[in-house]
Amino acid sequence: MTKHDHILYWKETAEEDWLAAQDLLQTKRYLQCLFWAHLVIEKLSKAHWVQDNASDHPPRIHNILKLWQQTTLQPTPA
Repeated sequence: MTKHDHILYWKETAEEDWLAAQDLLQTKRYLQCLFWAHLVIEKLSKAHWVQDNASDHPPRIHNILKLWQQTTLQPTPA
């Protein structure tokens, strides 16, 4: 797989998870919706990580801020 393929994998699975989150929101399953929404953010962050780093395999962590620290993404206060 190329770097582009790895990035595409993370983006496509994030999109599938986003659809699941929307379905859960429609059925008022808010806790489950929040879980899937977190996965979407995590997967998109991993796509950015692959884009911004030499390796095609992001770290096996769930801490989004730690992932962002190794990318060009800049979190801003709300």
